[in-house]
Amino acid sequence: THIHIKERAIVFGYIGCELEGLIAPCTQEENPQHLVALKFLQNDEAIIHLSFSGLEDFETANATGFRNCVTLEDVVIPDGATTIKRSMFYGCSNLKRVILPKSIQVIEDYAFAGCASLIDFPFRELTQLEKIGDHAFENCVNLQEAFLPDGLKSIGNAAFMNCRKLTNVHFPEEKQLET
Repeated sequence: THIHIKERAIVFGYIGCELEGLIAPCTQEENPQHLVALKFLQNDEAIIHLSFSGLEDFETANATGFRNCVTLEDVVIPDGATTIKRSMFYGCSNLKRVILPKSIQVIEDYAFAGCASLIDFPFRELTQLEKIGDHAFENCVNLQEAFLPDGLKSIGNAAFMNCRKLTNVHFPEEKQLET
């Protein structure tokens, strides 16, 4: 697929797995009058299973590279990873299984928001987890249970908003929560 963006154009939206955006020609006026919807970065191969070849591969992956990747069903994050980046798996509505190393310390804002098929998340295994970001699991409507680890210090605003089936949240006995 080839995309030709004319000179002096402004692109709005993500240039990742979202596959769309808006383009507006720049004019002398402050507000663009004509917005043209684009579909770009089409990939004929649907990603169903994602396993990074190593830590460097994971750490250099585009933070929003899998955003709205609706075909994705399972993800394996490599040992040694410490952070799940902001919006990394946002809107992956068919994501059912996530395998994370114990080394994860931070789940950034919106990291798994909109993962509607996610029923179980391996919180128990994340013994080094210190922070869950804002909206990190928002709209994970099938998430049922969260066993929060002992070292957790911060849960962001609306981290579990609209998780309708989340009926059991287990806080550690030795709570270290600050926020």
